[in-house]
Amino acid sequence: MAESAGKWIPPSDVTAHSGDLIPSDSIFFAAPPPEIGQVLSAHSGIRTNGSAITRPSILKVVACFALLGGVTGETIGLGLGHGNISGRLIGAVIGALLFGWAFAKRELGRNECTYVGILGVARFSPNHKGPAQRGQVLLFADAVDLQTALLGRKHGTHFHYAWRSAQGKVLFKLVGGYYGTQKHIDPDAVFHFARAAEEAWSGYLLPKVLEDIRQSGSYHSQTRRGLIANQHLVVGPGFLDLVTDGKTIHSAANDIADIVVDRGWIIIRRKDAQDRQINSFDGSHGIIRLSYGCVGNVRVVLTLMSEVVGVKWQNAAEVIW
Repeated sequence: MAESAGKWIPPSDVTAHSGDLIPSDSIFFAAPPPEIGQVLSAHSGIRTNGSAITRPSILKVVACFALLGGVTGETIGLGLGHGNISGRLIGAVIGALLFGWAFAKRELGRNECTYVGILGVARFSPNHKGPAQRGQVLLFADAVDLQTALLGRKHGTHFHYAWRSAQGKVLFKLVGGYYGTQKHIDPDAVFHFARAAEEAWSGYLLPKVLEDIRQSGSYHSQTRRGLIANQHLVVGPGFLDLVTDGKTIHSAANDIADIVVDRGWIIIRRKDAQDRQINSFDGSHGIIRLSYGCVGNVRVVLTLMSEVVGVKWQNAAEVIW
């Protein structure tokens, strides 16, 4: 935890997490902690005329979820109350409150004051009880792994970003979702913070990984395949290995036909693979399928595939992976 006090005025070279200009009416109620280094992007959902979550569009979505909860609760109450009208009413009220509260709680992240720096990220929640603001800070130097899970299509997605220490402890996580097409994502959506944080983390980690490859010849990335199998990728100059429970599938760059990111999967197809062969998870049939959300530091790994292995990956879907 960290504390910061006083308002902050963003310099002209700092953008919003989406890459756009920071709204002029944004109130940064907490200053960025100096330990995150130079600030690259920032956001505050608190505005001079209210807050991000009180916007009509957000309130409509919260109301829709509350209505959905009411209908669900009414159906359950109808069954438990054996058709009694009071059971239906009680169920509807409880369902509406639970669904509406859960969604509103998640959307409160829009009101936060968040920063992405070259050495870390920080988030602060509004605190009206005093001048000090309490927040969370992640220093990239304390983390070794980022797991990025995205579930969705063109019209919305759910995301889960978790940074872990060398001991596997979750140090910082961002969870939420967005609605609408990718070209029109709400500028206050927490998704922009998550993406900017991932980009800064990857920029911080990549030079260190390249130095490790120069010294040791390869980089290992866990793929978290299930609870039993121990699987990881080994990426090095001109080659890519998939190791599953001690069994290694070796692929030189010349052996790989293409690497495609498609709807939550990283698909590595060897030249000796045939269409009639089954897409396997261990590469034994010539096609490796890796869940995007299970590959540690996935953006760094994809960069290494292009720049170190020598096979440029392609995005086959209209989804931000």
